[in-house]
Amino acid sequence: MPIEDIEKRLVGVTGRRLKDDMPNKWMHRPRNLHTGWILTGLGRNLEEVRAKNEVIVVEGVFDCVRAWDCGLKHVCTPIGTFFTEEHEQELYKAGVTQLVIGLDNDPAGRNGTRKMIERLKYKFDITVLNLPEGKDPCDCTCEELLEAYNTRLLVHEWYDKYGKEKERL
Repeated sequence: MPIEDIEKRLVGVTGRRLKDDMPNKWMHRPRNLHTGWILTGLGRNLEEVRAKNEVIVVEGVFDCVRAWDCGLKHVCTPIGTFFTEEHEQELYKAGVTQLVIGLDNDPAGRNGTRKMIERLKYKFDITVLNLPEGKDPCDCTCEELLEAYNTRLLVHEWYDKYGKEKERL
């Protein structure tokens, strides 16, 4: 899958391992690719993002593709659960004020969601996709994903459901 910057320039590629005995689940090329400043999909979907004044941030490129295929075209990914100050700056440059967090609904994704909420709660209007328990956006049917978007949770509702404490992985 291509990795593009906000200017739609190809800066690398990413792929998932095919065999369980391979050491890393994901491989990025070039090997020294620093994804801490790239929000893949933001440049390509910038028109949709600006039209809605909202972006959905998902964990991975396949989540991003699935959301786009289901009609949620205002989507991007930091390629993982970490969200940096550089990512935040990219959203500011794009004019985003409304942020929908769509990380996987598993312990790692929920821990990433907690970190994003704490980091960004005073900077963006935040809601969280109401994904089925244990599912990634790319595992959802379009019906499930659209339902998760249409019933997204306010931050306090998400905390009521999942708590503020970090989960064990």
